[in-house]
Amino acid sequence: MRNVSKKFWSIFVTALLVVAGIASGGQSASAQTNPYGSEGRTLTIGVPVDTYIGCTASQAGEVVSLYNIYTSNGEAWPPGLSYDSATGHLTGTPNQVGSWTPPMLACQSNVDGIWNHWSYAWNVVNAVTPAPFLSVTNLNDNYCDIRVVGLLRATPTTGSTKLTLTEGALGIDLILRDYAIDEVIDLTIPLDGAALGQFAMSSPDLMGASGDAAAFNCSSTVQVTLVTRSAPSEASSATVEVEVSSDVPHFTPNPSVQLVNLNTDTCMMRLIASLPVSNDQGTLVASITNGDAAITATSPDHEGGEIFMQDFSLQKLAAGDTSDLDTMSNISLDAGNSGFNCGDTVWVTLSYQFHGNPSASAITEHITQTSPATSPANPGLVMFSNHDQLCSVTVVVNIPQAIDPETDVDLIVGTIAGTYLVKLSGLIPGVPAVVVMPLNDMTSFTSEFAPDGFELQGAAPQCAGMILAGASMTVSGISYDSNLAAEEVSVFCSPGRFATETGLCAPATIGHYVTGNGATTQQTCPAGKTTLITGATSMNDCLKMVTPTITALKAPKAVKFASKTLLVTKLSSGGVAKVKASGACTAKVSNIITKVKNKKVTTPGVAVTAKKAAGTCTLTFSSAANGLIQPFTKTIKFKVSKTGK
Repeated sequence: MRNVSKKFWSIFVTALLVVAGIASGGQSASAQTNPYGSEGRTLTIGVPVDTYIGCTASQAGEVVSLYNIYTSNGEAWPPGLSYDSATGHLTGTPNQVGSWTPPMLACQSNVDGIWNHWSYAWNVVNAVTPAPFLSVTNLNDNYCDIRVVGLLRATPTTGSTKLTLTEGALGIDLILRDYAIDEVIDLTIPLDGAALGQFAMSSPDLMGASGDAAAFNCSSTVQVTLVTRSAPSEASSATVEVEVSSDVPHFTPNPSVQLVNLNTDTCMMRLIASLPVSNDQGTLVASITNGDAAITATSPDHEGGEIFMQDFSLQKLAAGDTSDLDTMSNISLDAGNSGFNCGDTVWVTLSYQFHGNPSASAITEHITQTSPATSPANPGLVMFSNHDQLCSVTVVVNIPQAIDPETDVDLIVGTIAGTYLVKLSGLIPGVPAVVVMPLNDMTSFTSEFAPDGFELQGAAPQCAGMILAGASMTVSGISYDSNLAAEEVSVFCSPGRFATETGLCAPATIGHYVTGNGATTQQTCPAGKTTLITGATSMNDCLKMVTPTITALKAPKAVKFASKTLLVTKLSSGGVAKVKASGACTAKVSNIITKVKNKKVTTPGVAVTAKKAAGTCTLTFSSAANGLIQPFTKTIKFKVSKTGK
């Protein structure tokens, strides 16, 4: 691990709990240790094996050696493996699928004599392609778009990676182009029939398609499966079910905003904002003030989830010069009594609005602009919680001055349970490096500034509570450490899903629904109603339950010995009730045939036969719940006697 500065490390670990444990144990006083261990092994075709299997001592002063190898009962190593009795090493490459019981090893001890050791069965299996990552989001736009994001864990065989979209019994296969390992699959797929067919024919990310695109429509449940295979391994897949609708959200989640002192001779400040994840473009308004002077500026057409940055000089603003704000419009500067000046304490409020929805805003804590330092300045760092389904955080690291090629920059992100260490490279002075870390699935982590990925120290940080972040830069052997940033993290679930205690989004269960984004609980359908699907997004998905009856069920008061009675079992809901007889009768399924307008009509029923003994016949009719149909149960009783009275 790269050496992080002692000063920075001590600051960081002051906010974290570092737990270390050392386990030790004494020598075993039992008999010789089984060279095979206490269970069988699973090997993979084509994966080389080099393992030690030999006689070992189990107590101090004991000398153990191999006495013999027995194969009298057909024991054998899996094909492709060979055992060197002189070194105790089993080597080779398994080349055949199957199950084998390895030979019995006899070990001779100067303490215990000779012991025979055996193993459970060893299995050789085909390799399985590592399962891909898959995330599917309903974009809630007017085109019924879903966004499909995936990552492959192994190089697939050409043409063997596909997306399968299924709606009910119908579906379509989209054959993907050749994606490399960890290359992001990011597709926006329309699900309104004709548009899906057009997408399948025109997308540069597809090699072909098969199936029926016309079956898809809005307001339905679609199952998305990403299947990949790296020959000769078995295929693997990941599946996500998503509720598709065209409901445009009616509110704007809050943005996040930070202000960074760039420590320049013109008193340059940098405004960095994280805009909420959305499916629609939005407009932001920045308001900057020192409590006297104020400036506002507008910037339209920003995509949801975007990182927005704007630099501005207090020195220029003091002279009434707003040219730094060249990416913004509708600029209004009010100089107040004394205008902007270097050394001012500055506040920034950022308002962001999806088109057609109410705006939401965030305000920075104040920051005091100071004169530039003569030595290299510390790196700047800000962090935002994206409040998305992956519980991702965005960390922005800024190296304010030129650094030599040997400069090391380490990013640390973590909680009291553990930290991620990311070694950054490719940084350009003055150009912020944006690193997004999906805490709920760090296996999908990728960044142009982190070619070596990440190193986990301790337990993986969970999506709950406070996350800390800091950066450490070493220049010519001297460490420069950033501020520590802290953010409350959480998932931001889409409609139909709610955040659970584990920090993951779960679909609303049957009989419940979740409206809007960012829910932490699910709502229960009104009494007498339920949903047919999981992940319901509206109370309108709660449908009235049906109470079945048997309208033609008429039981006699009493019957004679050995007589037969026909009873209807057809339910008003269309099903058929089961019948259980007890007491002085038996029941057997028997259709009831009647004539209606000279045509034979067959009705499901049972023939009830009375026994030749007096008593009570008890019949229990029942059917299980099915979708909107409630369970049905009804019990009838009648007497059985010699006279039928």
